[in-house]
Amino acid sequence: MVSASGATAVACAGVLYLVALPRVGFLASTALFMGGVSLLLDRPRRYPVTVHLATAIATAALLWAIFARIFGVILPRGPLGV
Repeated sequence: MVSASGATAVACAGVLYLVALPRVGFLASTALFMGGVSLLLDRPRRYPVTVHLATAIATAALLWAIFARIFGVILPRGPLGV
């Protein structure tokens, strides 16, 4: 169960994600958002930070591959062009 402060933190992370998306790009902002929310919701800490970050990066890359490559959706690009 997520506490009220946890829900507020996730909502704030969502707002930061929406602000960062056009500036940083889909891949980086999604990985950061998913990693951050994963860390916020893992209380008490059951998994190491590296597991959260690796899972977030892999999931963001998979979502990018599905939507950009398979479905042809144009996603926001970051400064590195990805």
